Amino acid sequence: MKKFTPVTILLAVLILAAGCEKTFLDKESMSALSGETVIKTQDGMKMLLAGAYHNLQHTSYYGGLLYLYEAAKGPDFFVRNVGGGYAFVVENHYSESSTLNANARSLWEKIYNTIRATSLLIDNIDDVPGDIEELRQIKGEAYAIRGLCYFDLCRLYAYPPRYSCTWGSAYNEQFKWGVPIIPDATVSFNILDHNIRRDTANDCWNYIVEQFEKSYNLLEGRMVDEGHVGPAAVLGLLMRTFLYMEQNDRVVETGTDWLDKYESNYSLLSYDQYTTQYYKPFNSESIWEVKFTEADNLGGNSINYWVRHPTYDIPDSDMDGKVSANIGYAKLGLTFGDSNNGYETMRAYANDVRRYLICNLGIPGKNYNTIRRYIGSPYHFLHNITVIRLPEIYLAMSEAYFKLGKTTESSEYLTRITIARRKANATVSKVNDILDESRREFILEGHTYWDFFRNGRNITGRPIIESIGSSATISFGSPSGMSYRVVYPIPLSELNANPAIRDQQNPGYAPWKPGVEDDV
Repeated sequence: MKKFTPVTILLAVLILAAGCEKTFLDKESMSALSGETVIKTQDGMKMLLAGAYHNLQHTSYYGGLLYLYEAAKGPDFFVRNVGGGYAFVVENHYSESSTLNANARSLWEKIYNTIRATSLLIDNIDDVPGDIEELRQIKGEAYAIRGLCYFDLCRLYAYPPRYSCTWGSAYNEQFKWGVPIIPDATVSFNILDHNIRRDTANDCWNYIVEQFEKSYNLLEGRMVDEGHVGPAAVLGLLMRTFLYMEQNDRVVETGTDWLDKYESNYSLLSYDQYTTQYYKPFNSESIWEVKFTEADNLGGNSINYWVRHPTYDIPDSDMDGKVSANIGYAKLGLTFGDSNNGYETMRAYANDVRRYLICNLGIPGKNYNTIRRYIGSPYHFLHNITVIRLPEIYLAMSEAYFKLGKTTESSEYLTRITIARRKANATVSKVNDILDESRREFILEGHTYWDFFRNGRNITGRPIIESIGSSATISFGSPSGMSYRVVYPIPLSELNANPAIRDQQNPGYAPWKPGVEDDV
């Protein structure tokens, strides 16, 4: 086994540390790294890639915040006013201030530091001697991660293509900005010497497509390690990107290619398998998931620990679903109120096996329920996090075909899901038939809020937090009626550090003013 040199270890440590503390504009923390010999060795490239994967695991990215943000923004969950729950809701549920630097800043920094690591790798790997095939695979994975980073930045800090791209069905110029594209490592290490502004959403979404296409060209036909992104995942993420871009013909074209090449490698869990297999690492539906071990688990920051108390998970037992231990924060409960809330959506069909995911939150005197999407083994907090699963391929095909006017094909793909989950055929008469099935299938997996947003589907009548009434309607149907703060602000730390971006704050947030300092 090869050993990493002190230089390669130092580089990885510095990159990961910088991701916790610095904005992407910080020059001093990173400039020394570009000259290290690590960028000239194959082991150095592997360390850079490992650093990028480690960033994906972090609680400020896929390890927690990204999916918790989506849940707090969306129609399926409320957040309890306990142990920081209220502070989380204030920032993530349409009430955040433009001066907050908490989660908005954490995600911005973590994602841009991941981009920095992948850019350093991509820009230097062609000059590194070694195993050409392994280096090619490393580069392909780096392109995929960089594409995913920009995809997530555009979801968090910019409006969906429906509103922000000139080809969008509800385009409005006030929403035209995407995020800053940092073109290469040279710019990244000399950022203050450049006029870095937000690129248009048009350019950002086309850049994301380019990253995934470059990745796929390098990875097609290759096997990858567990927890690493492979060609099937990249092609699936490209499908997702086209779906967001409202390019439904390209969704179908890419999806057909995916099904021809990869469908035989995966299968939906059967109805009888679901309750004992849905949470198992790398089950038959998993195309790519972020892997955690006992050495790198997130403990109290894990999604499961954050969301609920642990339960007995013994299908067909009287104890199944009951709280087994008073640990975990139990902050996130299924919404209650109108008939379109998370609890009722999950219970819409009496024989839907996904109703099994509902469990009691374990709060004395309260009939609060939540979701046991994540079950850790051997510990409550030790679980993988799925990025893409087979059902997403079928649901994307169903949605794209419906929007192309092909309802028969749309219904056929949706039926693949409904047969497996509730033993019933599906007939698609409106796009919400597909979106509601997606809510049930991907609850707490980071889809629902963005599915509503990118389709212009309003969110109505949901509590913001326990005992504090309901939020106003989040009106995605038209720009004039759209609620403010449906995306994060550009963090104050970024505005302070980068004069070029100060006039590009998102709608609904106060403009930058001199003298306003970081709160961290």
